[in-house]
Amino acid sequence: MDRENKRQFLIDWQNGRSSEWIFAQGNEGGDLDSMTSALTWAYHLQHSTQNDSHPVKAIALLQTPTAALDLRPENKLALDNSKMSSGHSDILTLTRAL
Repeated sequence: MDRENKRQFLIDWQNGRSSEWIFAQGNEGGDLDSMTSALTWAYHLQHSTQNDSHPVKAIALLQTPTAALDLRPENKLALDNSKMSSGHSDILTLTRAL
């Protein structure tokens, strides 16, 4: 997920337009395949329709608390290699939207 996508979602959410978005959710266990699937599916939905007359707005919503994302070594490695912002502020989780 890119920073701009999350920024756009938060703007829409603050303006009462969150219903325009599709949420791709990972499970609360927070394993690598769940996290990766949610992020990839949201990316695919948004980017595969960006040239359509009605592009889809999609965002990954991880049910894992932000502070727990690095507890699994495979998640930490994947997130570090993807060059996410420190503290994983690029990712929308249930515990921290901003």
